[in-house]
Amino acid sequence: MAGCGRYKSTIFSLIWLLIVGLFIELLCAITFHYLQDSYLFYRPENYLIKENRVKYAKKVFDADLGWHKFCGTSYGERPRSVDFKESLISTFGESFTYGAEVNDHETFQEALARLLQADVYNFGVGGYGTDQALLRFRRDFPKVKTPIAALGLITENINRIVNVYRPFYLPVTGVPLTKPRFFLRQGVLVLWRNPLQEVSEIQRLKDPNYVHSLADNDYWANAKVEPVLGFPYSAILLNRHFWQEFWYKQINQNVNDVNARPWENLWDNIEARNLMTSIVKAFVFEAAALGAKPVILLFPQRGELFAPLRGRDNRQIEQVKEICQTEKWNCFDGALALAGELRSDKEVDKLIGLHLTAKGNQCFAEKLHRWLIQEKIVAVH
Repeated sequence: MAGCGRYKSTIFSLIWLLIVGLFIELLCAITFHYLQDSYLFYRPENYLIKENRVKYAKKVFDADLGWHKFCGTSYGERPRSVDFKESLISTFGESFTYGAEVNDHETFQEALARLLQADVYNFGVGGYGTDQALLRFRRDFPKVKTPIAALGLITENINRIVNVYRPFYLPVTGVPLTKPRFFLRQGVLVLWRNPLQEVSEIQRLKDPNYVHSLADNDYWANAKVEPVLGFPYSAILLNRHFWQEFWYKQINQNVNDVNARPWENLWDNIEARNLMTSIVKAFVFEAAALGAKPVILLFPQRGELFAPLRGRDNRQIEQVKEICQTEKWNCFDGALALAGELRSDKEVDKLIGLHLTAKGNQCFAEKLHRWLIQEKIVAVH
């Protein structure tokens, strides 16, 4: 009888565990389907271009650079509000360089031009990797040939140089296109051109087989870190990526086009670090060869401005500055410059949202102006 009782007890326990397990699975299924637009999940269909994005993709498509913002100005630069007699600086880079979220007259280039009484050209493009910025420099700088050439970047940009198809890096990206990228072969930069060479080929991004073929040369396509949105849903609770993303959302660092994976630090990845160093080194060398003084502009991301206020180090910024010091590059630390103006979180909000605000751009320009004079890169007017 005792054995029979133990048998029934075991069966009851197993049934109870099954019920609890099914309840947890059902709860996870409901919860994660509700959160599917708020968190990154692995779903192959997310990598296919949506029909409502095709028109935009065709508008910005560029066979050499991946995408491009066509401005209709003399050199293709962002429109300037004032033309000065002297052309002094050309800037290349991504959305911080471009000045996303502010008007043409509110960019740091416009503020800096007024301080210098000379033209500062804006060749930045949103979503660019430093590799694309280098390629645009090669294409457009020989036309303008200013005395100073500046390459703008944020620490996150190292993530973009190992990416070929933007949605592999961030499925909800605003730029659903492919891009060229460099590889290092025996210490030499080798360019792997943009997979799409004709605007008509954008339609191929609807084909799962074609999109899958792009994964071979894309770091993020092979990282396989996102949880799968499917049975067993409870397995998502064991996924490190989900909890990393959850944590960063709690400290107001949401996943977006500026910071798709804030928990990643490819500056610790020797291959990515060497590739990034080689790309910047190519910019510095080629700018000097064309008779320009090369300058690196290090922009702060939002979290990097909060860090000093909370007693935290900006490790990635320090890693970039270490490379600049080793290579003896002229590097302006915009994070340090702006952090010196901050006393509270509210002051951070005045300088930066997703990108620098109009006030943030003005402050960046003023600090950069002083630094350019201090380093004797420009003369005092």
